[in-house]
Amino acid sequence: MTVRLKKYLMRKLERKLPRNLLSLLPSRYPVIGGAVIIYLHDDLKPYKHEIGLAILNSIKTARSVWVRKGPTVGYIREPQLECVAGDCYPIVLHRELKTYFRIDISKLTFSPGNSGERQRLVKIVKENEIVVDMFACCGNLSLPIAKLSKPRMIFGIEINPYAY
Repeated sequence: MTVRLKKYLMRKLERKLPRNLLSLLPSRYPVIGGAVIIYLHDDLKPYKHEIGLAILNSIKTARSVWVRKGPTVGYIREPQLECVAGDCYPIVLHRELKTYFRIDISKLTFSPGNSGERQRLVKIVKENEIVVDMFACCGNLSLPIAKLSKPRMIFGIEINPYAY
């Protein structure tokens, strides 16, 4: 729904935003559990609540909308997010590759955009192999491998104590 989201938002918000800002509306968004995460141009930030509500109305599975306030920070990769609409409870249940992740999106960076890479790795790893997952985060690579590829052992290495 990438291009469709932008067109939907432009139509939905044409009377609530200045006309010159409509082209700056987001067209891409990751969804983690029921949380939609968007990037907003600085000029759109005064309208973040209205944009968030419009996104909630367009994505029926969405529970909340979060705006990135800045880049991921530090060596433990902490996200900078602000909830702008919906249920602002940051713990979500994300399902991917027959694996469930319970994630606090306010404390942990999780990229659903890498799901294709995770699926590719599941196919590469053979039964009884040993896997080393450096920068393992919450196991977003190693848990689907453990579930679907049946390796002999997985070593997950992670510096972030929360992710670990």
